[in-house]
Amino acid sequence: MRISEVRIQNYRTITNLSIKFPKYDTAICGKNDAGKSNIIRVLRSAFQKPDRMFFMPDPDISVKDDFTKWRQKDVPASERFIQVDFVLQISQADDEGLHLFLVTYLSLPDELKAAPILAITLSIKRIADEKAEQVGLSIDGKPYEVLKAQEVYKRLQSTSAILFHDSTEFFHPYRFRQSADVFREMSPSDERRLKDAQENVGKVLTKVAKRNQEDLTEMLGRLKDKYKIGFSIINTAETNVPYTITLGTDDGDVELENWGSGTQNRTRILMTLFKASKIRETSTSSEKVVPVIVIEEPESYLHPSAQAEFGRTLRDLAEEFKIQVVVTTHSPYLLSLDEPEANILLKRTTVKKGVRETGLIDTSGDKWVEPFSLALGLSEAELGPWKDALFSGRDSVLLVEGEIDKSYLELLRSEVHGTSRFVFDGIIFPYGGKDTLRHKDLLRFIMSRFKHFIVTYDLDVEAEVEVHLKELGLAKGSGYIAVGKNAPTKKCIEGLLPEQTFQSVFSKNVQLVQKATGAVTADARSAKSSLKKLYFREFETTAKPLTDDYKDFYTLAKQLNKMVEKKQVKVTSP
Repeated sequence: MRISEVRIQNYRTITNLSIKFPKYDTAICGKNDAGKSNIIRVLRSAFQKPDRMFFMPDPDISVKDDFTKWRQKDVPASERFIQVDFVLQISQADDEGLHLFLVTYLSLPDELKAAPILAITLSIKRIADEKAEQVGLSIDGKPYEVLKAQEVYKRLQSTSAILFHDSTEFFHPYRFRQSADVFREMSPSDERRLKDAQENVGKVLTKVAKRNQEDLTEMLGRLKDKYKIGFSIINTAETNVPYTITLGTDDGDVELENWGSGTQNRTRILMTLFKASKIRETSTSSEKVVPVIVIEEPESYLHPSAQAEFGRTLRDLAEEFKIQVVVTTHSPYLLSLDEPEANILLKRTTVKKGVRETGLIDTSGDKWVEPFSLALGLSEAELGPWKDALFSGRDSVLLVEGEIDKSYLELLRSEVHGTSRFVFDGIIFPYGGKDTLRHKDLLRFIMSRFKHFIVTYDLDVEAEVEVHLKELGLAKGSGYIAVGKNAPTKKCIEGLLPEQTFQSVFSKNVQLVQKATGAVTADARSAKSSLKKLYFREFETTAKPLTDDYKDFYTLAKQLNKMVEKKQVKVTSP
């Protein structure tokens, strides 16, 4: 099943809001109190069963408690209502049980029976103090009677159409482990019979556990931490088989409850995805429906580098398994750059200095930057220029100081240089000067988007920038490199040019050279910038590949090629 749209009216901070979910993975973001939790509460109220084991309250909606506060003075109590409409896509191939029920129970026409996807609209409405909710149903624009709508809604609830995981909740170990001490006293004959039965059941469970262990290990193996998964089955004849989960490296296995909170949370999220994927793979049954996974703050307890990798993993698994995953998040690493429209940004409006209803912020086109800017605490002006790099679709990036540096390295990528060329299939991106390298949060985010990340800078600023690059977990020679020669006026990429390039440019542009060598003024800076462009044009036009003209550039290309081969891109800093 997929949720394609949710429409909410008069619920808490939401007066009238429509949210569309265009992809298998969707991230809902916004500041605290923007309304993210209210959307999750709506989903929980409609689809989550109360947790009776731990006496969790019913996730219910009450007009008395939840009707939008600032509208109460304008709407009489008898006329107040809260309504939620869900537009759901039911797949004939993946949601066989639910699809067959709809086709049969509603006596759908032949054209809908044959449709690969049924789009149904389920409406849930509460009016004033009425205890019972009003349920409506329509398919292909046709409404169905109330009793049929209620029965369809009950079926959806009974099949666990949505699985919830709140990363911020206290972990209940007994959700994952139950007591094996079922029978305290029994006769010797009963004890023998139980032992024989347990041995037979144990053999079956061992086979089931092994198969699930292999499947889960394969899925967890997509993470950078290559865990081993162990299932420990307790022999029992109960329907709900108790078990423990262990995670391990080659050094040994450790029960999940003894791992850190970040690892526990990440693993339990993947277990939820694993459960959904197994449902998808099962044969047709009267109950079968592939659930939607709703995860609140999956970044909880995770280091930024782990957030980045886990975000990629969630998106990959959602797409690979064709399972819808909806997350609420404050982390930029959980947002999608492949499909920015899948990032739902919420914001409260302000009326006369009072905070009012939740609304949607446009994230299409150039507005893609807004959720990332909010999450990173950066201005759009700071993050916006990185669009070409972030949307390049490449998995490797080489950061260079400016456009001229990029031009020289693009020359080196040409096939005319033979074995001396710079072999790189990523994007070369000018970061705009040394001050950018001080911005650790920005660079850490950029790093998270690429498998391979290299930074170059002018040798004359090495003392200033190297400390910042080390703090990012990069190492000299594999993550960053200085460009230029250790000689006066040569500590930049122009320092690699042959002497004849300078002589030719100087002879043709005497006045420009005089301006550039004068006092440090705006005119001098402009003249130097113009000379840099002239150096490049002269070199591009006159330098001959595979000769000494390119000697120092080939040395740089050789160093960069070694760095590319190492593929270091792991962030280890806090």
